[in-house]
Amino acid sequence: MRVALTPPASSLRSGGGRGPRVIVVGSGAAGLLAAYRAASRGHDVVLVTKADLPESNTRYAQGGVAAVTSPDDSIESHVADTLVAGAGLCDVEAVRLLCTEGPDRVRDLLALGLELDRVDGPGSPLARGREAAHSAHRVLHSHGDSTGLSLEIALIDAVRSVPLEVHEHTFLRDLVVAETELPGSSSTVRALGARTVDELPGSRVEAPAGAVSSASTSSTPTGRRRRCGPTPSCSPRAAPGSSSRTPRTPT
Repeated sequence: MRVALTPPASSLRSGGGRGPRVIVVGSGAAGLLAAYRAASRGHDVVLVTKADLPESNTRYAQGGVAAVTSPDDSIESHVADTLVAGAGLCDVEAVRLLCTEGPDRVRDLLALGLELDRVDGPGSPLARGREAAHSAHRVLHSHGDSTGLSLEIALIDAVRSVPLEVHEHTFLRDLVVAETELPGSSSTVRALGARTVDELPGSRVEAPAGAVSSASTSSTPTGRRRRCGPTPSCSPRAAPGSSSRTPRTPT
């Protein structure tokens, strides 16, 4: 069992003029997108995940994505529907932000290769469903109830297209932080790195990291690491009988 700061000393020294180092914890939709965006903007990125790269809660999400994508719908209507469904428990500003940015985020995901169901095949309008408290047809699906799996596949393909390092079967143990005194203000706690646990032999290593981003994932450790880039080694491991390009309903 190893307890170490991720990434190890040998990989913590940025090279080739890349930007500040970013450690992303979790390989669900949030973690994959954060890692992709950071790496595509020139940061030295390390992605840490508890299982194989494609294994996360995102993979098993079967619900659709609600966003305003048609001219007969509106952001205000989406906001109102969400607040009614929330029965007074919603943060109004958070709801407005999600509903306002939703259409652009859907377009971003489509540009990254997410396959959403269409009315009549490729190039036709998106198939929009009306579900739950929604007053308009705005719920988008991929391959029926495989929306999460399709999203995971698209984002892993995006991650494969940029240079970053992936630590699979590795748990986050804790963050390495330091308190910094800023002139004219109170002290600020800054994240220096992340200690991790895997099953590889070794010892504790301490070295700095520029930023740490966390997103949840799942499963168990066995301690593997690889460099992710435009190679097949980082493609999703599909369930038996399926391929990484053809999502199937998870069992």
